[in-house]
Amino acid sequence: MLLDEARANVRAACDMNRNAMAGGGLTSAVNLRAIQTYVERTEQLQNSAAIELSRRDDEVAVKRGFLASAARDRQAIDKLKERQQDDHNAEWARKNQNLLDELAAAVHRRGVVSA
Repeated sequence: MLLDEARANVRAACDMNRNAMAGGGLTSAVNLRAIQTYVERTEQLQNSAAIELSRRDDEVAVKRGFLASAARDRQAIDKLKERQQDDHNAEWARKNQNLLDELAAAVHRRGVVSA
């Protein structure tokens, strides 16, 4: 947007310069110099805008890199958390199964003793 505005200003300055020359009337040296200064200034602003745009693009690229890295880290953390939850659930299931096996064995022993 900044660069587009600067380009439009340069085009307008160049058009003003052409119109002043093509008008056929007398144009003073002071006016020509003022127009030329304006054209040069708008071109300078356009160059500054292009440099600023390039700087911002580079900054966005760096931030995207950080964001991608953070996303990968987050994904790895989520996988680790899921794996730990699965391990916890498996351990809990194993302990519950051992408890049920002990209860079944105790019930079986009582049945054998009473018979």
